[in-house]
Amino acid sequence: MWPPNSSPSSDAPTTGPATSISKDMECDLGHFYGPRGSAYLAYFRRRRPGFPLSWSWPAFGSWIAWFGYRRLWRAGLVALVVPLIADYVAPGVGGLLTYIAIALLAKEVCLRHAFTAVAAADRQGLVGDARAAFLRDAGTVSWAGAIGGTVLVFGLAALWTYLMMDQILQQLDAAGLLQPLE
Repeated sequence: MWPPNSSPSSDAPTTGPATSISKDMECDLGHFYGPRGSAYLAYFRRRRPGFPLSWSWPAFGSWIAWFGYRRLWRAGLVALVVPLIADYVAPGVGGLLTYIAIALLAKEVCLRHAFTAVAAADRQGLVGDARAAFLRDAGTVSWAGAIGGTVLVFGLAALWTYLMMDQILQQLDAAGLLQPLE
């Protein structure tokens, strides 16, 4: 069940418009998200069960780098492969629709990753500084992941451009439109 209880002795829950959140859970999520985690805490407070959509510009504009930055390795791999397949199936539209879906679901994916880490801390019986360190290690951010994701995106873009240009030049040559320079 999402979210898991952060500890058996949680403080009284703080109720937002859509979700109850205990002070312990808020503290756990704060440790997990690290810098600029307030956007995710705000999302958690206002999210509605059964409707996990919330727009994320960073995930839309830099999807692979964002997933790497947030240490969401498996989701990043899916976000790399699925748009390619979708664009192959529905050229020009499939990829764009996939990027929109990624941007709408990114915060929920990140939140569920945090809940998984909190549940793991609960199973291990971690408290205090050990719990905070565990959650920071499981979450926070990875600049190496962001840089690696960015390099990967630019590398794939360069490869795609090369392949497309080669294909276009072959078609122009076959049509007799390319003339040698004199």
